[in-house]
Amino acid sequence: MPVSELSVLIQHIEYDTAKLPDICERLGLPRETFVEASGYLDPVVAWHLLAIIANDLNDECLGVLSSRVPVGCFELMLAKALHEPTIGRAISAFADAGTLLWPEVELKLIRRLDELHFCMKCHSEDIPQKIVQMLLEISCVTFFCMFQWLSDTEISVKRIRISKERLSAEINQLAALNCPVQFEGKGVDIVLSGEMYDVPTAARNTAGWFNETYQILLAVLQKRALHLRSSDLRASVLTALRRGVNQQSLIAASLGMSVATLRRRLAHEGLSFTDLRDSVFREVASSLISSGESVEHIAAQMGYSEARSFRRAFRRVFDSSPSEQRHLSAEQQRGAHQ
Repeated sequence: MPVSELSVLIQHIEYDTAKLPDICERLGLPRETFVEASGYLDPVVAWHLLAIIANDLNDECLGVLSSRVPVGCFELMLAKALHEPTIGRAISAFADAGTLLWPEVELKLIRRLDELHFCMKCHSEDIPQKIVQMLLEISCVTFFCMFQWLSDTEISVKRIRISKERLSAEINQLAALNCPVQFEGKGVDIVLSGEMYDVPTAARNTAGWFNETYQILLAVLQKRALHLRSSDLRASVLTALRRGVNQQSLIAASLGMSVATLRRRLAHEGLSFTDLRDSVFREVASSLISSGESVEHIAAQMGYSEARSFRRAFRRVFDSSPSEQRHLSAEQQRGAHQ
């Protein structure tokens, strides 16, 4: 998470910044971290820092909202969820409880075709939109770990959708969850596979939820790091691109490095991010165009928030439109069968 963004959040909530140097020292950070307000915080360090602030303020929403959400409310939301037999019903119960405890935030689970959308939106007009969005994105990481904790099996996240205004962010922390991040609409949506609805909930004790969800976060990050160590950088970038993560800054963040470092390491291997991205675009788009999928569906699957943006990228790579390529593909298939 960019320190500059976290600094903006802390200034908004008027947290006692005199405490920050000591907190940074406890977490193994330079005491001047928030004075310089540059660089990035590892998600694990950010987790600990935000937990300390929440406890100091006795507010699990970090003092962002007009009303206070006392420490312990997350545990109540999980306790209600654990009464349900399946993950879908548990997340719905979790959302219902959260909406009651967070008066300014709407949480709900929507079943849409073969997907589950856990949607978070804030309706307050008195709080800067950027601050609200940051709170929702921070909560998204926490809630993902909670849903994994509730489940008896590994949760499959298809993608995360966040406010299109966040396109200007240098690095988005949600890329750490190693799934596509789409920029459309408002708030935050965690999109899960529809089959997760009927997955049984696990037998849990809420007394240990914080430490156990923290261990889940560690496991997610360690899995990402293990993948990066066990394969070359090219394979890691290609995997991210094929999952629909097509922004260089997001891929760099998901690999735990800056954009400059990613470019330098690729160049050392004689590679270019643009060439890799275009290669995957050509491969995936050709396959989906040939299968008859609509342009809108292909654009969403490949991580584009708008079909128009996808069409521009398509013409740049193929030097033709999707419809022209679809016609060419159909002719080639007919020729192969003659």
